[in-house]
Amino acid sequence: MKFLKKKNIDTAEVQQDIFTGNGILTEFSLTFTVMHVKQLFVTIDGLTQEPTVGGNSAAYSINNAGDKVVFTEAPPNGSKILCKYIEASPISVSTVANNSIGVDELNLSEGANGQALTTNGSGTIQFSSVKSPFIEYKNANFTVLAGQSVQIDTTNNIVTMTLPASPVQNDAIQVVDAGGNFQTNNLTVARNGKTIMGVADDLVVDYNIASFGLVYNGTTWRVFQ
Repeated sequence: MKFLKKKNIDTAEVQQDIFTGNGILTEFSLTFTVMHVKQLFVTIDGLTQEPTVGGNSAAYSINNAGDKVVFTEAPPNGSKILCKYIEASPISVSTVANNSIGVDELNLSEGANGQALTTNGSGTIQFSSVKSPFIEYKNANFTVLAGQSVQIDTTNNIVTMTLPASPVQNDAIQVVDAGGNFQTNNLTVARNGKTIMGVADDLVVDYNIASFGLVYNGTTWRVFQ
């Protein structure tokens, strides 16, 4: 079992006041202020008294200022009244200004445009591309974003799809031949500085109704179907 480490909180001190009843007084001034009646433990001649809580009338309560104990009935003349309570020292609380935490404060490397903070499930936070829930239609040269699913139509012309320049591990892309014309008008996948299947050549897709994906493994783009 893990315990939170105490920080900037002083140890609570047990305080007490002792009074002598005279059969008349019902209020006694405390030497410290209390926030709630339950902070007080009261005995009269050794007998524990019940506090008034939630509107239920009992032996004692506190005034609004919290600096007096108030009895429902005056303690007997000559009785010993013991009030024990805990005064917790103030807790130091720091606030964080709006927009004051950035990449430097998180100790992260700057991500690429369009990426978001993600976790790998093992305690590591990093910038990664988030897969779009939409399938986008393309019929001209474009640069694909990691996480995109694209339908590419080469009915009227060849198309070059340029891969992201700075992919991170597990970035993935899905491609579909939308027009069924990759054999006539090829799709070229431009590697943009990285290798594809370990080869430093662009990938040319020249068969119709192609459907495939690419995933970056940290070293090269791998093709999968």
